[in-house]
Amino acid sequence: MKIAIGILFALIGGTVPARAQSRPPQIGDGVKHARASIEAASTSSTRAQLLVTLALDPGWHISWRNPGETGLPTRLSWSLPAGVRLLNETWPVPVIAHTSVGATHTLEGDVPWLVEFARDSLTNAERLVSLTVRYGVCRDVCIPEQQTVQGVLPGRVSRAPRAIALPLRARLSTDAGAIPARRVTKTALCFTRVPLASGGALPEVIADSGLGLDAALPLTRKTVGRNHVFVMNVSATAPLSNGTTLLFVRGTAGVAAHLDFALPAPGCGAR
Repeated sequence: MKIAIGILFALIGGTVPARAQSRPPQIGDGVKHARASIEAASTSSTRAQLLVTLALDPGWHISWRNPGETGLPTRLSWSLPAGVRLLNETWPVPVIAHTSVGATHTLEGDVPWLVEFARDSLTNAERLVSLTVRYGVCRDVCIPEQQTVQGVLPGRVSRAPRAIALPLRARLSTDAGAIPARRVTKTALCFTRVPLASGGALPEVIADSGLGLDAALPLTRKTVGRNHVFVMNVSATAPLSNGTTLLFVRGTAGVAAHLDFALPAPGCGAR
């Protein structure tokens, strides 16, 4: 009788008692505020690109992979077939805000990632890949969600993929390669040049999580002798080693660059 009552209650919109559930609730169940999709972006003889889009409901946002001083980081986790490996993820540029509760690095609307893969010479056919996106979707509060989607990695002879829409491409960061840098003191990093520094305000700098630099940091311009340099104050314990990638953001533009302590850096001192 109790089982019949439970079934009837469920049919009229109630809930079945917990002991009748097949498994306990999982984080990400009942995703309501975002929808993930994958489509082919390009293909060649040895490489292919996928465009991942997370469409957020109006008024909601997620965080960049370094969320700032508040929020939950976004993570992409791929499950790939044999013969396919991940090469690079191009992330969207976050909006930086300095609020009363700390700096935030957020994304809203249709959030894109351009992801590049390599495939071996024997893997020329279309292949199925799987992606789990984990994030915190926020408005008044942040709710942990996750969803898993599948997509088709185009083969070498696949039909040419559809071009990425300009509004999505414009949201992606670009890559400046290596920039000269020196750690001139325990708490100061010096650059001879930085992306997005010409005209107007200087960019702010975001490091990946785990480097002890949670908030976006400002740059200051200094003159050392005949040289103009840029200085960023950092934590004395931040492990900013050769090759560390930083994202330089000004407004809606973002450029990634990695530190190269071997390049000449006039005004920043010797290595």
